[in-house]
Formats: sequence, structure tokens, C-alpha cells
Amino acid sequence: MGVTVKIKELGHPALTITNVPGSTLSHEANYTLNLYAGPEIAVASTKAYTAQMAVLAILAVDTAQAKELQLDFDPMQELAIVANAMEVLTEQKEAIEDLAKNYLATSRNAFFIGRSTDYYV
Repeated sequence: MGVTVKIKELGHPALTITNVPGSTLSHEANYTLNLYAGPEIAVASTKAYTAQMAVLAILAVDTAQAKELQLDFDPMQELAIVANAMEVLTEQKEAIEDLAKNYLATSRNAFFIGRSTDYYV
């Protein structure tokens, strides 16, 4: 039994965040937030994961505001920091491509898996 079905059986509404409109999860859930992050090339899709984190941060801000709660930090400012970091990385495209070529010169594949709060994704 899926988590979404179990949540609904417990009497709670289910929200699905998915990158694939019309997915099985979205059919099972009461509500769906579509990411529209683009097609996934690999199972562990960084762009879909990053889009999920951004959507969850925005959802947290909206929920906190609706409940008149104060947050100890500004999630939107944190997202701006992430966006700036991504832009800096994008500007270093050639250096990153050279680094990747050096790794692939000795290996056919490489997987980078994060740890501890996903080690900066």
C-alpha cells in the first residue's frame, strides 16, 4: 500500500509534489503540486529535487503566514542564496566540464551522492 493511500485512510488529505503531471501519485492524492522542472534524465534527478526543495520552502512560508507564525529565518532569502550559487556554478561551466573529463578519463561512470543535509545537493 502506498503512503498516499495510507495517509488518506488515516483521514488526512494527501498532497503530492511531482515532476510528472498525471503520475500515479497525483491520481492517488487529494492535491498535486506539479514542478515542471523538465524531463528527468536519471533516476536521481537533481533539478527535480532542487525544485521540490524550493516548492516546499515556499509552501512552508505560506503555511507559516496563514497560521500567523514567525520564522527564525527568511526562506525566500535562503532560496535567493541558492539561486546565486547556482548562477556562479553555471558561470564556471568550462572548468566543471574539464573536471568531469578528467574523472571520466579513468572511469566510465561517476555518481555523486550527498550526505548530511544532502551535502549542498
